Amino acid sequence: MAEKVELMIEKMIPELEEMERTGLLSNVEVRKLIQKRKNFEYRLARRTRSKLELINYVNYEKKLLELLRIRRKQLNLNEKRGSIDGAIAKRCIEKLVVLTRMWPRHLDTWALRIKFTEFLGWKEEVSRTYRAQTKFHAENVNVWIAWAKYELEWKSNFDGARNILVSSASRHHPKSIQLKRELFRLELSCGGFESRKPERERERGNFFSEIPRLSSGIGSRIGVSGGRLRKYLPRILAPCKSSNISCKYRVMILLHELVFSALAPQGMAWQEAAILQRQVPLSDHSFVVSTETSK
Repeated sequence: MAEKVELMIEKMIPELEEMERTGLLSNVEVRKLIQKRKNFEYRLARRTRSKLELINYVNYEKKLLELLRIRRKQLNLNEKRGSIDGAIAKRCIEKLVVLTRMWPRHLDTWALRIKFTEFLGWKEEVSRTYRAQTKFHAENVNVWIAWAKYELEWKSNFDGARNILVSSASRHHPKSIQLKRELFRLELSCGGFESRKPERERERGNFFSEIPRLSSGIGSRIGVSGGRLRKYLPRILAPCKSSNISCKYRVMILLHELVFSALAPQGMAWQEAAILQRQVPLSDHSFVVSTETSK
């Protein structure tokens, strides 16, 4: 056990020497760091590994990275980032992979791994972590939604986010109302991504002229007059008015599924549905409608 720990510490010597040479850490700080790492490595070298010890080790190294960032800013130093910061980050990722491999059913271990990779700014590693997490937590719809949200908000990957919800998550949660709501919100945001494309790449079509026919079809299924739907559908669909025609039809299909399979039995005031224009999650609002509208 001692030989294994000493070998691990020897592998860290180059980065420790570079820290002291560049002035990121003093000689005293380097010595304290070596002793602290030795203590952690000895604890992890035991036959029965502790989940808490692994977490504490990673958190300690994260604080070290934060300190190095501050020191680099103070010294205006960008030298040896790969051999110092990169080496520490890769070693922490290895520890986190071991952590999630030993306790794959624990959501907190995955959350720590995702949070740390986001801290590093390694977007592809975050995506790989989410993908690995879904293999053990496919039954948790929130895991799929969090992954799709990351792809959309951090990587601006609309197609990837949509593929996660439509192709992957829907196989495990075909009747999930929460998933349909998130997919509906995703399609509403399609306009922002489509508008970035050159005009010649976008499909053309007078979608809003189809609203009377579509609203009548939906209204006949849920017992709401087509006139009421025609009044509020343009407001609901306003966020995607710059989208291409296929995106708009996907929004209408999802709206139909939401209303018919989930919201209609509970009742819904269509004027309140315009809240979607502000991209607010449906779960944040209670939709109430009088029994007269469903007659």
